[in-house]
Amino acid sequence: MFTILPTDKYLKKADKLIQKDKVLEKRIDKTLYQLSTNPKHPGLRTHQINDPDYGKIWSSWVQLQVQVGLVPTDPWGTKMI
Repeated sequence: MFTILPTDKYLKKADKLIQKDKVLEKRIDKTLYQLSTNPKHPGLRTHQINDPDYGKIWSSWVQLQVQVGLVPTDPWGTKMI
């Protein structure tokens, strides 16, 4: 199991999205659980992208228009952006 650490940037964006859509909160929780237990789960559609702030990162889908970006930091944790 991986540890996922949210960045301040993620927390601000997630709070705004969750306030507008409470169902999205459950979807985000489910996605983060799947990422921590099985990051290669096919439903996550994990893929590598270039982020202007972090360079190459991994991105996974929560739903059609919402993604979670992950920056590997060390063997014990992953930062979520």
